[in-house]
Amino acid sequence: MKKISVIYKISLLLLIIALIPIIIMSYYIMSDFSILQKQIDNATRSLQSESDMTFQKVGEIAIKNSEDTLDAQSEKLIRIRLLEISKQISEFLRSAQDDTLLMVELPQDAGTYLKFINSRK
Repeated sequence: MKKISVIYKISLLLLIIALIPIIIMSYYIMSDFSILQKQIDNATRSLQSESDMTFQKVGEIAIKNSEDTLDAQSEKLIRIRLLEISKQISEFLRSAQDDTLLMVELPQDAGTYLKFINSRK
């Protein structure tokens, strides 16, 4: 029988010593693989659910902010329109007041009033 060298024996022994823990760890990993897969699946579903809820909340906030902005802009436009209308009413009332003051100074007969009315049309 051939003699095996000491270096070869030591190398073989070191290889066996290094492979044994790797083999044991591989066995434990493979035996727990289904459990790990379930945990990963559960974590993925949980993250997906949280992500969906977050996107839904962000969407609701964006819609509410848009509605608030549109309401504020609509209110602003309505106020501007009301100011314009009130100015027009004010001008109309001033003109009616001026007409009334002019009519007070005119002689009080039907012909004068008709001429005044026709001149204001």
